[in-house]
Amino acid sequence: MKPLLHIATFLAALCGCAPSWAGPGAHGPNGEHLDAPAPVLSAGQSVPRAEAKSESFELVARVEAGALSILVDRFETNEPVLDATVEVESGPVKSKAVFRRETGDYVVASPELVKLVQAPGSHPLVFTITTPGDSDLLEATMQVANPAESSTHSYTTIAAWIVGALVPAGAAALFIRTRRAKGELR
Repeated sequence: MKPLLHIATFLAALCGCAPSWAGPGAHGPNGEHLDAPAPVLSAGQSVPRAEAKSESFELVARVEAGALSILVDRFETNEPVLDATVEVESGPVKSKAVFRRETGDYVVASPELVKLVQAPGSHPLVFTITTPGDSDLLEATMQVANPAESSTHSYTTIAAWIVGALVPAGAAALFIRTRRAKGELR
């Protein structure tokens, strides 16, 4: 009964691969997770980041090299907004950003603000953008994971993969052993 052995081996291999193609949750047209909470970024694995948009502007703020870097574009045209006045506020801390022509971004080097947005937790940010013809307030939240929680999640994921691989393999071995004991396999 070699065909049964081949079928059992195939099913065990198929079950072992299940975690790789059976991801949880729905996905949007660009692959984003529709049922997931806002992404939590870990300072150890990735750069803390926040995004915001309004009818006039859109921006991306990232913590890098000990400063908060902000890229500002026009929402309609995606044209960079250069030489604007940009202020950032988070709780009691407020700081003005300086435009860097060589990189096309605005930078806040205030140690107090940078330290605040790098700390684990959720940090609400308010950006005030003023140009000669326009001004707007944009709100965003920077999520920074606790590094200890990120490593725990990694170990949990590894354990899930190990169990996901061992259970189907054990089931296939039990199936083959039972069939051999009954004399159906040689």
